[in-house]
Amino acid sequence: MAPGSQSFTVLLADDDNRCRDSLGHLLAGEGFQILSANGGSEALQYLRPTRPAARRADILILDYNMPDLDGLEVLRVVRQELRLRIPTILVSGNASAQLETSVLQIGGFALVPKPIEPISFRQLVWRLVETEFPGNC
Repeated sequence: MAPGSQSFTVLLADDDNRCRDSLGHLLAGEGFQILSANGGSEALQYLRPTRPAARRADILILDYNMPDLDGLEVLRVVRQELRLRIPTILVSGNASAQLETSVLQIGGFALVPKPIEPISFRQLVWRLVETEFPGNC
């Protein structure tokens, strides 16, 4: 793992297999453990404590445009229903100032426009780690 010794688990939800695999490979190369979900509903299955598939995720990366539940809806459920404070980055091919405001109001860390630039995305994830997990990186 690059800057630190602790391994963090990232739950990556995107219905686009190529994007999900690409981001997963990028982050795995940085030492992150990756959980992959095809959409918002599957991501929530990982997070619900009553589900047998519940797994611990330290960071969420959610695509905004998913057919079952969009990333903003997933973030709302995570914050309001599940009451989890997992740091979250949303990615979107339709990023806008309005969407960014919504992400931040619900408690997201950032909105990243697609196509994703690998170096700046990696830097953003490490900034999230440094901000949300001080002393562990």
